[in-house]
Amino acid sequence: MKNTRKQIIINKPFQFKLCFIVSSLVFVSTLIYPVVIYDIFDRVIDVLGAKGSDFEEMRSTLFTYLAMVQIAFTVLMIMIILLVSHKIAGPMFKLTRYLRELREGKDVGKLYFRDGDYFPEIAEEINKTVEFYNQKKDS
Repeated sequence: MKNTRKQIIINKPFQFKLCFIVSSLVFVSTLIYPVVIYDIFDRVIDVLGAKGSDFEEMRSTLFTYLAMVQIAFTVLMIMIILLVSHKIAGPMFKLTRYLRELREGKDVGKLYFRDGDYFPEIAEEINKTVEFYNQKKDS
C-alpha cells in the first residue's frame, strides 16, 4: 500500500523557519556575484569615461538579468527546502500521532514511514521498543 501525502506543509513553524534560514543564507551568498560584477562594470565605465556609455547599457541589462535569475533561484530554493523539510516533518508528525495513540491505549500496530522519508531508523527503534514492552507486559 503506497502512502502518499498531498499536504506539503505539515509543521508550519519548523518548515517556514528552515525555509527562511536556508534561503536567506543562499540569497545573501549568491548576491555577492551580481554586486561584484556591477562594481567591475562601474570601474570599467570610470576608466573609459565618455566611451563607457555602451557599458552602462550592458551593465543595466546584465544587472536586470542577474536580478531575475536571483529571484528565480531563491524561489526554486524555497520549493526544494519545503520538499526536503516535508520528508522530515512528515515522520515527526506520524511519530507524534503514533505515540499519542499508544498512550491512549489504542491498538496502533507497527509504525511505518513512507519510502524516502528521513529517519526510518526511528520507526524501527520505536517498533522494537513497543514490542519489548508488550512482551514484558505479557510475561
